[in-house]
Amino acid sequence: MGQYGKRPPQGPVPRSVYWQRRVLVLVLGVCLPGLLAVSVSGMLSSGAEATRAANTPSARPSGTVRAHSSLTRQPSPTPALPGPGGRRACAASSVVLSLFTSRYWYRSGQKPRFAVDVVSVARRPCRFKLGAGFVSVVITYGPARIWESSDCVQGSGSRAVTLTRGVPVVLQASWDRETSAPGCRGTRRPARLGTYTATALSGRLHSNTLVIVLAGPGVGAP
Repeated sequence: MGQYGKRPPQGPVPRSVYWQRRVLVLVLGVCLPGLLAVSVSGMLSSGAEATRAANTPSARPSGTVRAHSSLTRQPSPTPALPGPGGRRACAASSVVLSLFTSRYWYRSGQKPRFAVDVVSVARRPCRFKLGAGFVSVVITYGPARIWESSDCVQGSGSRAVTLTRGVPVVLQASWDRETSAPGCRGTRRPARLGTYTATALSGRLHSNTLVIVLAGPGVGAP
């Protein structure tokens, strides 16, 4: 057989070598479990620290925080802006004109005075041009137009008001018992004694008609 097939010679081990081996086995038996315990404890501690660090807010990716903020902070909607004057103009079909006077018989020197009530029947408030330039009282004598409160108004005579359903707005007017023409043209003359009619107008709108009497001096009401 070759030299690789021979068993090495067996003989007694020297006493010094025997004790060295015994000491080495004892040292390994005592120290090795401690080293393993320290190593395992270190591994567990490192894993726990890594888990806590991953769960803290400061360790989360900054991109996640920004995405969350963009979802929760939505821009506020732009408020709707009101139209001109803040209200829509009243439709002619939703406005009612009513004409009133405190008396129907006027002696010499007494001026007829009128009140025009403007009322809206619309559900929502609306704008209405109220003023002597837009709402007027017209006096007629038979078929002839004698006087209108807007004939001699200076300026535009306009006043925009907000009408609320069922709440009247009042325009006052008085007649000086003289004639007038549109634009205050021509010569104004005293109106003759007799019976007249009065109506309030605003564009296509018109009120009820009143009958008034201009009486002479010393003539009392019937």
